[in-house]
Order: sequence, then structure tokens, then C-alpha cells
Amino acid sequence: MAGYQSLGSAPNAASEFGTSVTQAVGTLTWLRGQHVVKAGADLRWSRLNVVQPPSPTGSFQFSSLFTDLPGTPGTGPPLASFLLGQVQAFSIDFQQDAIRNRAHVQEYFVQDDWRVSDRITVNAGLRYTLNFPSVEANNQAAVFDLESRHIVFLGRDDDQVKLRGFRIELGEIEAGLYRHPAIKEAAVIAVADADAAVSIVAFLSWHGDQRPSLIEIKRFCAENLPLSMLPDRFSWHESLPKTSTDKVDYQRLKDMA
Repeated sequence: MAGYQSLGSAPNAASEFGTSVTQAVGTLTWLRGQHVVKAGADLRWSRLNVVQPPSPTGSFQFSSLFTDLPGTPGTGPPLASFLLGQVQAFSIDFQQDAIRNRAHVQEYFVQDDWRVSDRITVNAGLRYTLNFPSVEANNQAAVFDLESRHIVFLGRDDDQVKLRGFRIELGEIEAGLYRHPAIKEAAVIAVADADAAVSIVAFLSWHGDQRPSLIEIKRFCAENLPLSMLPDRFSWHESLPKTSTDKVDYQRLKDMA
């Protein structure tokens, strides 16, 4: 309520966390004369599962909007709106699946303990650490790339996206579009809008002088692709942009989407 302390649970109160780490460590020691040479590796796989919707039970906002005197804003008490059940705004957050963050670290070392004399020992060694980028196992996390101004989804580094509850290979959509006799080039990308909703956009070029109509290509997709893989939009071009190696430039397509 405006002007009053919030009632109910604090945001993010309904949280579930599960963590685990798998570690494999090995060391090899070699003795030769005055040298003790050690070499080894330390491999770690970290897993974090999080369920933390900000407002799982809903957030209600009460103000004086519905209890003001006619034509005089700010005269009604928010408490009266609360007692009357006059809600100004309501929101609720759902999280169907846990966020499954994954991390992987590899460390390698080699060390030589050289006993120069009874009073002097020289320890020399080298350690190399590989910190692999953290990923989300089901592509449910994303970051905003300031340079490209696109939302970059974490996880798999391939053409698989999660849409409408299904895992979709964009390459399979392209293969389906290529079965149309009039399609010369086909490239499919996933685009996220301002609300983080994902849509499938198909960029196409055609053979000959007459390109297929929108109705024709939609009917063809409906007959040859599963419902979950149907593109949301079609964009026609005389030719698709290419990279310096004459491959389809998907980054430019994302800028064009």
C-alpha cells in the first residue's frame, strides 16, 4: 500500500537452491637424485539449480486511485482501497523449470623440489588453469550484448532453441524449407523481443522471377514441419548476406530481423 510498509513475504522469499561439485584430483611424484618432481591435475564440475521467482504468490498494489474524491487526486487513503479490495496493479511471476547453471574448471601443475644442499631447497613449478565459460543447461538464461544490442542465450553453442516448450533445431527448419522447389536460400534465426519472448524468423531467396506467396509458403511449412517448428515470420530477399567465406552471415540477419 502506498505510504505503508509492505505486507506479506519479501521478494524472492520462495527460493530453492541445490548445489553440487564433482572433483577429480590426481598427482604423480617422481624421485630422481636431488629432485622430487610432481605433476598433477584438478578437474571440477560445479552445478547450481535455482528456483527463485521474484513474486511467486503475486504482488498487489493499492493506492488512493479508487478512493479519491471526484476530481481531486490524492485525497483518498490507500488503506481504504485495500479494505475495499480495489487493486491498482497486480503481477505474479512463474518459473516452470529450475535454472541449471553449470561451470567447469581444469587445473594442471608441474613442480620440481630441488634439494641443492642440506640447507637450501629450490621449489620451481608451473600451474595452468582453464576456467570454461559458465552455461545454463537448458538455455534458460541470457545476457544482453551491449555491442550487438541483442540478447545472447547461454548454454549450447549450436542452433538449438527452446520454444513453446519444445527443443527446436533451427537447421531442421532450414532443411524443411529447402524442400520447396522455389527456395534458393534459407536461413532461420531465433529473435528475442523486448519482453524476452522468442520468435522464429525465416530469411528466404527464390529461384526464377516469381517468388512463392506468403499463403503458399505457410501452407508448405504446415504440411512439412511440426507445429512447434513453424516460423513466425518470413523475410524475402533476392539473395542473403554472405560472409567473406561465402557463407550466410547470420549476424547480419540478426541485425536485419
